[in-house]
Formats: sequence, C-alpha cells, structure tokens
Amino acid sequence: MNNIPGFMSHHECGVLRELFSKYNTASCVGVEIGSFLGRSSWEISHSIPLGKLYCMDAWNNWEFTRSVAVHKSKLRLAAVDTNYNGLPDIGTKCSLDEFLKNTKECTNITTIRAVKPSDIPDWDEPIDFLFLDAAHTNPSDKVWLDYWLPKIKPGGRLVGHDFNMNDLNRFPDVYMNIKYLQTVLNQRVKTTRTVDYESTIWYFDL
Repeated sequence: MNNIPGFMSHHECGVLRELFSKYNTASCVGVEIGSFLGRSSWEISHSIPLGKLYCMDAWNNWEFTRSVAVHKSKLRLAAVDTNYNGLPDIGTKCSLDEFLKNTKECTNITTIRAVKPSDIPDWDEPIDFLFLDAAHTNPSDKVWLDYWLPKIKPGGRLVGHDFNMNDLNRFPDVYMNIKYLQTVLNQRVKTTRTVDYESTIWYFDL
C-alpha cells in the first residue's frame, strides 16, 4: 500500500486492486475521474502495470481544510480503518504538481486536467474500466457517466466510490446515479461491503 494522503481507506485501496487487476494486459486502458493527490491512482496503476491509466482531475489548487463539510463526512469513514495512513495536512493543495510528485514511480499514468468531457481531446479509444470518484454531485457526475459508459468494452467495469447504504443522504446524487445505471444496464449494483467492513466502493460489470 502507498503512503499518499487522501480520503480512501487502506481497506478500500485493496478493494480497488482486486477489482482492476483482472485487466492487467498490454492492451488495458483504464480511466479515473477525480484523482486528487494520487492515493487511489497509485493503487490502480500498480494493479495494471502492463496497461495504461488516464487520471483526470481539475487540479485547481483547492486547499485542504478540515472545516469543509463534505470532507468531514469522509473523515468518519476513514476513521474506522486503523490502517488508514491519514488525511492531507492542512494547507495541502490539490495541484497537478503534487499529484505528479506522489505518483512519480507510476510510469503507466497519463494525466489530463478536466472537469467535464468537453475538456478532453476527442476520445475514440475503448476503455476497460472507469473509476468515478469526483464531485459526488450532479449534473457533473451524471455527465461523466453518460460520456464514458458507451466507451467501456464488453467485459469491462464501471466502478464508483462513496455509496454508503446506511447513510444514503451523505451523497444523494451518488445513490441517484446508481439507480439510473441499474435501469440503463438492467442489473443491480454490486457492492464491496462485508460483515467486517463498510466499504463504499460500488460497481457494475458490463
């Protein structure tokens, strides 16, 4: 596991490896939306060392502070994992430079600064998986889902973060998007929670 600060617990980093390692081939193409400081990016990169990972974020120099309500809500999740290595230091900025420093050993990562699909150059390459951990609000997340869903190969995966079945009001748009995908894909969402751990990672197999 890596020592990069962020909001994803030690346990959930392991879940990402389990979900994506099956795609570790030279032809693998993965996309992550909401890469922040690189904690989850590092894990995904190391789960597909033979493949390519495109990491996308605004990287707009947003400054971390524990007073931001949405991140306080994530603190509660991180606190249940005794192996969690910690949040960013107060004042840490969400910058591309910080991301590149944290993931410098991940040679299969390509970064794209983007907050919406129109920020991306014309994309015609099918992808094996998408990991969405971005705004957690609509219309932003819904736009990303509609953009990437047709580009995922048969047998690929659409994975997201922060679906807590015990607290659907924490990120209500995440729940709404899951219900939307269940209708579009005609299948129920798969979750990674266990009797021992309230993992909030969810996914669909396509």
